[in-house]
Amino acid sequence: MFHVPHHDYAGLGQLPAYAALGLACGALAVIVAKGLFAIEHGFRSLPVGEFWHPAIGAVFFGVVGLAVPRALGVGYDAIDDVLSDHLAVSVLAGLLLAKLLAWWVALASQTSGGTLAPILLISASFGGLLGRGLHNLAPGLGVSAGAFAVVAMAATFGAATRAPFTSIVFVFELTGDYNVVLPLMLATVMASLVAAAFLEDSIMTEKLTRRGVRVGGELHVDVLRTTLVGDVMTRDVMTIPAGATIDEAEAMMAAGGHGAYPVVDEDGRCVALLERRDLLVGDPPTGGTAVDAARRDVVSVTSGTPLVDALELMVEEGIDHLPVVDDDRLVGICTRADVVRARADQIALDHRQSGWLRPIVSRRRPRRVLLVGNRTLGHPSIAEALQARARPAHGRLHVHVVVPTGPHDGVGAADRLAAQLGALQALGCSADGEVVAARPVAAVRQALRAEPYDEIILSTLPPGVSGWLRMDAGARIERLSRLPVTHVVAAGDGQAETPRERRPERPR
Repeated sequence: MFHVPHHDYAGLGQLPAYAALGLACGALAVIVAKGLFAIEHGFRSLPVGEFWHPAIGAVFFGVVGLAVPRALGVGYDAIDDVLSDHLAVSVLAGLLLAKLLAWWVALASQTSGGTLAPILLISASFGGLLGRGLHNLAPGLGVSAGAFAVVAMAATFGAATRAPFTSIVFVFELTGDYNVVLPLMLATVMASLVAAAFLEDSIMTEKLTRRGVRVGGELHVDVLRTTLVGDVMTRDVMTIPAGATIDEAEAMMAAGGHGAYPVVDEDGRCVALLERRDLLVGDPPTGGTAVDAARRDVVSVTSGTPLVDALELMVEEGIDHLPVVDDDRLVGICTRADVVRARADQIALDHRQSGWLRPIVSRRRPRRVLLVGNRTLGHPSIAEALQARARPAHGRLHVHVVVPTGPHDGVGAADRLAAQLGALQALGCSADGEVVAARPVAAVRQALRAEPYDEIILSTLPPGVSGWLRMDAGARIERLSRLPVTHVVAAGDGQAETPRERRPERPR
């Protein structure tokens, strides 16, 4: 298609120049895409019907053609001249701007037009201009304008369309020169990184996104297909004996706080599943056993079942708990929370690791502790937990207090926060805090997104009283943050709360 003259790409000394070219081409790809999106939005905002959009675009296109005739048409002949370095600098600049404006208006006005040839001509002209400038500044590098034009085509098109490998292979086949591979890959990857940082959509997917169709741009291994139930299930299962009375079952469920319990016989086989709603809804038989009130049509899985199959069962059956049975024996239970935890663990592993830089940074900044509490704030146990950390030998300490509030525990939260901040400052710590209208796990997630921390201290009411412990907040926060979590049990203004005063959890 194009006549590509021979270019000398040999030598590692030229790679920094091609890396800089890649960064510039990434910026060009951002300008090309965002400019197209902006002009399309401008056409949609015009006070005339869509019938007139192609006519308006045609007028502007004709004006550009009168000024720069070579910008019209497909442009393959112009690309050939750019690669051969036959055009003057003024012609390259005019061709770059004219083709860019004409292409923007043509596509934005819903006139027929492609993307490959226009972007190749725009990027080739851009690379040719940079190559000319670099050759004049540093002729000793031996970089030609044509060489820059060839690499710029791949880098810009790959960044704008999120197809870097396609562009690399395309231009390599275009040149047939093995020496071009290394600078070509370097420039294209650099351009793609720049475009990915500033563009949420490529020029191929922006219209689909506006229509509500999200196109995934990355390939990920589905952790739900590669993880088995046995890897995430709870093995230490609290069970209810099949011969237990309904009153005994109610007492066990009130003490445990879970939403469902497997009912097992003397041989350890799961014969039923008793949920809270089985006792709250309906009329359990008086004097009956747990089996009489429970569901006997139990849906179960084995420990070797993939998580995606377990999740499909939960959705199809409308249940939250799946007993795990191997060889007719109950070996665990799998819940929706276990499935979500597998996905959360994958997200945590995908986060960028701190690496060798963290010890250097940690010596320069104070140690940061995230204190999570509400009705226990101000208790001496919190000061005892922080006292050793606040000693001068351990360096500076900054404590950020997060006060999660629900619908019933927001009264007085600001006063408790102020008292706790005063106590922390008395210990010699720098401290600040906030009241967050969220559950503790969500509040911690929000705090971790804002600032990095070295440790988390969770202050709760005693077991049997604390709602945070019933929702297993400590373990969930530890899995979420991947940080050391210290659990401090303290008495607070909720100490007088009794199980009879707590409303039963609503089934989900």
